[in-house]
Amino acid sequence: MSTRQKKVLFIVCLFALITNFVIADDPTPTQPSGSGTSAGDPYIITNLDEFYWMADQAKNHDNNFSGKYFRLNNNIDATATASWFSGAGWLPIGYYISYTNYNYFEGSFDGQYYTISNLTINRASTEYVGLFGCTKEASISNFGISSGTVTGDELVGGLAGKIDNSTITNCFCSANVTGYSRIGCLVGQADTQGEATTVIDESYCTGDVTASSANAGGLVGQATVLVEINNCYSLGNVEAQNVSGGLVGDNHGSICCCYSIGAVNALVVNEGGLVGEDASGGYEDNFWNTTLNPYITGVGDITDPTGVTGATTTQMTNATTTNNIYLIAGWDFKGVGAEGIWNIGNGRNDGYPYLDWQYPGDTATLPVTLSAFTAQYIESIPVLSWTTQSETDNMGWFVYRGVENEFTTSEKISEFIEGHSTTTQQQSYIYEDNIENPKVGDTYYYWLESIDYSGIINHYDKVAQLIIPEIYDPGGGLVPVQEIYGLLQNEPNPFIESTKISFNLHKTAQVELNIYNLKGQLVKSLYSGMTSSQSLAWDGSDAAGQKLSAGVYLYKLIVNGKTEDVKKLILMR
Repeated sequence: MSTRQKKVLFIVCLFALITNFVIADDPTPTQPSGSGTSAGDPYIITNLDEFYWMADQAKNHDNNFSGKYFRLNNNIDATATASWFSGAGWLPIGYYISYTNYNYFEGSFDGQYYTISNLTINRASTEYVGLFGCTKEASISNFGISSGTVTGDELVGGLAGKIDNSTITNCFCSANVTGYSRIGCLVGQADTQGEATTVIDESYCTGDVTASSANAGGLVGQATVLVEINNCYSLGNVEAQNVSGGLVGDNHGSICCCYSIGAVNALVVNEGGLVGEDASGGYEDNFWNTTLNPYITGVGDITDPTGVTGATTTQMTNATTTNNIYLIAGWDFKGVGAEGIWNIGNGRNDGYPYLDWQYPGDTATLPVTLSAFTAQYIESIPVLSWTTQSETDNMGWFVYRGVENEFTTSEKISEFIEGHSTTTQQQSYIYEDNIENPKVGDTYYYWLESIDYSGIINHYDKVAQLIIPEIYDPGGGLVPVQEIYGLLQNEPNPFIESTKISFNLHKTAQVELNIYNLKGQLVKSLYSGMTSSQSLAWDGSDAAGQKLSAGVYLYKLIVNGKTEDVKKLILMR
């Protein structure tokens, strides 16, 4: 063999060796166990190759997994994706190239609160990029991306590039996400087709988002009409050339009970603490951080609409019941609300609220729901009475009294009054004050202080006022039935034919009382006008008079444009 032939042979062998090495680094699709035909018999994913099988089936075998079920059985380390496909990384599950060349993921994926870590996607010239490229009528739940980097062109998200008529529940993404346009840490674009809705519920993001063009959002890059985003938050920084929002870049949908705190920057136009650009979206009880974003508004292109409120870091990390912006807005907190969606404190999340499913074993830190507090003069004795709807870790109470309506000038007047620890049952308390030589017309103000077993002290906004009357004890010496203020629980509950909903305010105000379904959609307005109290009947019908299906509904009291309280009722058929 000549020297030239030896050189050629060496080059061929070297090329074969390199080729084999690269191929060896690419994934091997491995079908997981299970039939995938039902939630009881899903495909069970236990490793990265089985996860990749989903992407391979969608891309190379036109399998959209319609009606199929998947379940993740342990955490997945995706470090190997960094060297896949010559550095392009993970192949998204589902793709869209054109109107005639696409394959959505249409199955149901339950992560069982397991995660995938160290994910790499490096496809800068590819659209519809994410762990899932695009989904339609799909369900993704209980899953998170704990670390990684995701890069694409348009419609790029850590979890999904684009979702249509799909639901995402209890998911999170901590990967950093970069692309050209419609870039979100969780989802690039949340979209709908027809009259169906797309819902993102109880999910969050902590990764940073960068769009070299437009529409970057800490959670979602763009949300179109009929998209609902409920009980979500974003902590990451967001930057785009145009249209940059802490939670959503470009919003056409509805956003309820969400917050964002990351630094937001649009190099040219439209940057907002919560939303970069609004296109007739709907907002209810949302917050954004004014301390970290002092020079922008909540919605970049318009004066902040009702339902988008700027708050300081101190306000947003307030883990007491005193002036708590979330409780005032009606957020559902553990130990206070009907479902306990949120929690706060416990050394978590830098003091900001977090979703209860993240740390379900944490105690509730908003200890007491105080529904009534009154003062009356009975048999020449000031009698204070108060009622709680629930208590969490409540050791007990002290009572304060002052001669002016300013707590800082008041004094503690009671001995320690034992609380009821943790209970969801209504509890009532009575305390008799001892005032020396009161005079007719003297005015006194009372406040309550509760202390939990960890030593945290809470003060309450409710103030009981007492004016010494000329005629004492017209009630014959009996403690009167106290008047309960606020929104009352409907009676009966559950109900079949009709139920009564009542509210009682301290003074006349502009009031709305509305019924909503669990998606947050208004189904009927029961009252709108000026009043201080009402007792209204609801027969379980919508605004058109059509009987609603059985289920759980929300009723909300709105006072002077702000949510005062939200409660649940159960309709039976």
